[in-house]
Amino acid sequence: MRTLARNKIRIFYANYRDKIPLKDEYGNLTGEYKISYHNPIAIMANVSAARGEATTRQFGEDESYDRLIVLDDPKFPIATTSVLWIDTSPELAEDGSTKTPHDHIVKRVAPSLNSVSIAVSRVSITPYPQGNDSYIDWRDDGQGNVSILSNVLSVSDDGFGNVNIKAGVV
Repeated sequence: MRTLARNKIRIFYANYRDKIPLKDEYGNLTGEYKISYHNPIAIMANVSAARGEATTRQFGEDESYDRLIVLDDPKFPIATTSVLWIDTSPELAEDGSTKTPHDHIVKRVAPSLNSVSIAVSRVSITPYPQGNDSYIDWRDDGQGNVSILSNVLSVSDDGFGNVNIKAGVV
């Protein structure tokens, strides 16, 4: 019942590939990395609505997640390093790659005998001001707490409630 075809929607996922070391204009390694993912793959999955407090906490009391995805393949190749496009659809290039930022990350994967449950959290991806292909990943939990998922180089407060975050590439 939990994976009826009528309850499924089309989403995309991409698995982690590797970390690419970045070099400066002189060819020297900077110590920073860019995360690389495989091309997005479309799947049909049962995706819950945004969760509330009445939701069953099958991932434990301390795990924070926004939505639950249920698939009928317990060996589905997804991990906590995967990224998803649920509320947006990636614009795919001819080679299958995309520049569209993902909108969800995998928090937990819980396989069972006949299915797999995947807890996901929404993230906002903001391009760096320099306009290159790097992004700052961050998540606002709706209660004033923000989690930065990139390397934070410095955080400053201007005294007026504005926080400036300078982040490096993960």
